[in-house]
Amino acid sequence: MLAVVFVVGWYAIARATDGTRQVRVVQDSNRPAAPPAFAPGEPLTVAAYNIAHARGLADTNWAGDRDARLRELAALIASWDADVVVLNEVDLDATWSGRTNQARVLAERAGYAYRAEQCNYDLWLPGFRIRFGNAVLSRYPIGSARAIDYPAVRGWESAAFGRKRGLVCTLDLGAGRQVRVVAVHWDTRDAAVRAGSAAALAELARDGGPPLIAAGDFNSSLLDDSASSTDVAGLVETGLFVWAGDTPDGPAPASFPSDTPTRLIDYILAQPPLTLSRFRVVASRLSDHRPVVAEVRWPAEE
Repeated sequence: MLAVVFVVGWYAIARATDGTRQVRVVQDSNRPAAPPAFAPGEPLTVAAYNIAHARGLADTNWAGDRDARLRELAALIASWDADVVVLNEVDLDATWSGRTNQARVLAERAGYAYRAEQCNYDLWLPGFRIRFGNAVLSRYPIGSARAIDYPAVRGWESAAFGRKRGLVCTLDLGAGRQVRVVAVHWDTRDAAVRAGSAAALAELARDGGPPLIAAGDFNSSLLDDSASSTDVAGLVETGLFVWAGDTPDGPAPASFPSDTPTRLIDYILAQPPLTLSRFRVVASRLSDHRPVVAEVRWPAEE
């Protein structure tokens, strides 16, 4: 009986203090200083990747050689030479992946001095931990970061384990310029929850702050006629965001599932006056999603 009380008490305290662990910003002092100030008209390369806990194409999070997979993921991320990388389904402290902070490992191996971490799900029991969410890796300093609340699929689930939220980071690009990067990962199970998540992002875009770059796994498509297409399409159709879906070879290819992709559900969107170009989907099977990369620019006259 005492053991049960101990475990229940532990769990209750862990859930009650969840908010204190949701977001943190880290600077690696061993990495090079921030690059020169971002100049109007120059590209800011942005990438987004749902890494699926570094499990590859396995059906379970308990499978695979995580260290080898993280090395491959870090090499792939480094090859894009991106200024900002948004990651979804990143283990921050999970028993199934050896309690490795994957955001830290990928930032170190891919050469990023700044990162922000945001926890969605946090299950903490004696000897067992599942803690994962979103991360932003950046070459530019991250001045601040906070979570964005989305509706919950089920209230009891949110209270017991957590739920998907967004992460918004304000990046200092130098010369008085700031941009906000939003790590997006919407729920795949409930269309109403996705619509509510889109509404939260739209509200953020109207708050008068620095322009937004929204990137990640939207679990919603601009390019099909399904009901879920309205979630992300509405953000573009209302003019709040722009995207560049055409590539030199035609319409952007699909990003999910990575082995036989049929749908494009991973996006990079930019809020005017930012513009977006050279959107591409990277052919990779290191996750069940394929990564996407694009270039974002300020108008030269700004």
